[in-house]
Amino acid sequence: MEHFSEQVRSGRWKGATGKAITDVVNIGIGGSFLGPKMCVRALHRYSGKLNIHFVSNIDGNDISYVLKDLRPETTLFLIASKTFTTEETMANAEIAKQWILTNLGKKSTKEKQQKVVAKHFACMSTNEKAVVDFGIEKKNMFAFWEYIGGRYSIWSAIGLPLMLSIGPKGFRQFLAGGQAMDKHFKHSVPEKNLPVLLALMGIWNNNFLNTASHLVIPYCSDLAYFTDYLQQMDMESNGKQINRANQRVSYKTGNILWGQTGTDCQHSFFQLLHQGTRISSVDFIGVLKHAHNYKNSHERLLANLFAQSESLAFGLTPEETLKNILAEQNTTRTSVEQEVPPPLRQN
Repeated sequence: MEHFSEQVRSGRWKGATGKAITDVVNIGIGGSFLGPKMCVRALHRYSGKLNIHFVSNIDGNDISYVLKDLRPETTLFLIASKTFTTEETMANAEIAKQWILTNLGKKSTKEKQQKVVAKHFACMSTNEKAVVDFGIEKKNMFAFWEYIGGRYSIWSAIGLPLMLSIGPKGFRQFLAGGQAMDKHFKHSVPEKNLPVLLALMGIWNNNFLNTASHLVIPYCSDLAYFTDYLQQMDMESNGKQINRANQRVSYKTGNILWGQTGTDCQHSFFQLLHQGTRISSVDFIGVLKHAHNYKNSHERLLANLFAQSESLAFGLTPEETLKNILAEQNTTRTSVEQEVPPPLRQN
């Protein structure tokens, strides 16, 4: 993966016309799509010159939207499918293949067409025969273990789009962060173990407080796809009613997880959270050290995070609410009076 990434990132990997790659399109679905897309967006500040795109839906509008501004001679496709038989992924892979051949190898012999495909396709899979039959060279197939589920696969070869984006060194740091949390989970005592505490809170909120759903609200635009990733991670893992002993369980096995980035969501569904009849549990995620030059914007963002979490946690009594409304009305009235110009003097 590192050798391949360096080849592409440095421009040494050439397309069929001898031009370097500028755009990489990852075609996958589920864990082969959600993890890489989330991480590439989250870590975009560490990315190189390559433009990374993602296609997942079998709806032709999805791949059409991505391809409309790309040039075939400088585009590389990554096909992410463990079995290389996933319906949505392979349908889009065939469209991509025809797009490349139509533009770069339409009048070529079959042998030359295979060379064209080999220059513009690589994959992450375990099905070598199907990969080779498609036209991808064996050396450009990046395998991973059979036991790895899609929702955990970002740490495997499925993370190739991320490595292409942030480079091998950055990807090793990414892996080190995952390993650090693994060690924390394995060795920390329960009362100081972050994954254990999150799991226990989830059971408490879901089964004892009967919350309607669980929200994850990242106050960070770089985490725009984080909730989408967590939805699969959590609901595909826990969305079952039969346990390992093949018995139907008598308790809730998972909560409905959803969310959006703040502050955008404060102007959409937060009204229901504050004053609606349903109770939901909420995780607020904030980033203390910003990576941009707009200090005032970041302070405003964190102020919103703290204010919303405090308001949802503690609320106001009817008396406090009335007092605040009256104070706001008085402030508005005073402000309006100050803005009214004095009457004109009569001659």
